[in-house]
Amino acid sequence: MKDLIEKISENADALGEVVSKLETEIAKIDSLSKTLSAEEKARKYQKIIVPLMKQARVYADFLEENVDAKLWQYPRYNKLLDM
Repeated sequence: MKDLIEKISENADALGEVVSKLETEIAKIDSLSKTLSAEEKARKYQKIIVPLMKQARVYADFLEENVDAKLWQYPRYNKLLDM
């Protein structure tokens, strides 16, 4: 049980760090919006944002699978697919 709690804590911390990076990078790209074409902006999102989102997904999936449904504050992925 202690190992699981540690893993949950590690994944929650890692997810928080990735989300913070995402917010920073999105703000950087958006600040360049006036100087970037739509294609250049899309390429930046593809190169920077998509990998960070994939990384966030790994941590979020682990947390969703291992945190009790009663404690999970967000819609579960399988519930979103049912909508």
